[in-house]
Amino acid sequence: MNKRYRIVLPVPLKKILQQDPHLHASVLGALNTVGQWLDASNMPFFPEYTEHGPAHVTSVIETAWLCLNNAAQTALKSVDAAILSLAALLHDAAMHLSEEGFLALLEEEELATPLPGFKEQDWRVLWQGFSAEALRWDERQLLDIFGEPEPLPFITLDPVQMTKKDRLAIGVFLRRHHHRLAHEIAMRGVPGPNGQRMKILNVPPDILNLAGIMARSHGQPLRASSDHVREDLLQVVAAPRVVLLMASLRIADFLDAKPDRAPSQVTLTRRLCSPISQQEHKVNQCISSISFEEDDPCAIAVRAQPPDAQTYVRMRKWLDMLQNEIDTASAVLGEICTHKGSTAGLRLLRVKSNLDDRESFSQTVDYVPDEVRLTVAESDIIQLLIKNLYGDAPEIGIRELVQNSVDAVRELQSLARLYRVYFATQHPYRESVTNPV
Repeated sequence: MNKRYRIVLPVPLKKILQQDPHLHASVLGALNTVGQWLDASNMPFFPEYTEHGPAHVTSVIETAWLCLNNAAQTALKSVDAAILSLAALLHDAAMHLSEEGFLALLEEEELATPLPGFKEQDWRVLWQGFSAEALRWDERQLLDIFGEPEPLPFITLDPVQMTKKDRLAIGVFLRRHHHRLAHEIAMRGVPGPNGQRMKILNVPPDILNLAGIMARSHGQPLRASSDHVREDLLQVVAAPRVVLLMASLRIADFLDAKPDRAPSQVTLTRRLCSPISQQEHKVNQCISSISFEEDDPCAIAVRAQPPDAQTYVRMRKWLDMLQNEIDTASAVLGEICTHKGSTAGLRLLRVKSNLDDRESFSQTVDYVPDEVRLTVAESDIIQLLIKNLYGDAPEIGIRELVQNSVDAVRELQSLARLYRVYFATQHPYRESVTNPV
């Protein structure tokens, strides 16, 4: 694997992990093996997404470590370091599945069924429901996902026949369930063609399970994940430390938003079709710095320069979501921390930004930094458009629309016949190949 993209642990965290030489070697082996797969996958179902490979994993581990206060860092043991490292490695692994790996979820009995103890649907049932839903996406959803309003007639699962739209649709499904799949990859391995699996070897199953639970929490409410840990915790590590690491991982993933995850050069080499991808790239590119405040050790400062109102609104929502994540984590940790006098926790309590003062920021840009949209009372609009024409019988309007459609088709057929007669008269030698309809 290219050394530039190798997954690297923060030195203090690595020293803690080295306290257990066997566990240290096992975790490094997993980081190397899975890291090579992440580096080479090309994310076939997420061609327009920001960077989710080894560089992202390295950044998330480092930031998760920095999110812990001194007491928490001092309290960590080698098993904690292993769980955090493996959870960061796995949390977005589902986005790297190959076409054959995805099909294995639907075809192999062991992979299709949920892990023991989790009341979840079979992957095949989930896919059936999703594929039926995808065929009914409205124009807005189609534009967001594909960049065009043309609906899917069906989703092809044959890797040879798959189009870009097929892959993007499957990507929506995987993204929706990637947290669950992260846990299943921890326990069952990465699915591949012909029943092959790439498994994480030499790591005790209990530690892999906790790492999977932590990775799964990345896509669930933190309180629900903490409840699961408290109910089903294995005797490997104390529950409060697991939930603390969960919280740090979630916040670290939020904070890994920066220009090098979505370099502007990408737009020079390919066109981003999906508006969602375009906006995600803009948000990453507009962030100039994320740093801890020197005069406020409990705060992190985010500086950004959104180029337009839409990116400003998205950036503002991102900041609010980050603050809400920190507030929720603090509340949950306060609930489960039963050790009196324990000061282990998160370093972060608040988020600051140059966007906080909207009036001051508005003086630096040539747009209005606010969300402005036209809203209407839908029920009143419908009455205004329909009732004056059709009274209490809106079905009359539907009948007229159908009649207009029939008339249009008949007019087209009539014009086509006239066109064929004219064309045959002017160019008799081409009559046999003329068929404008």
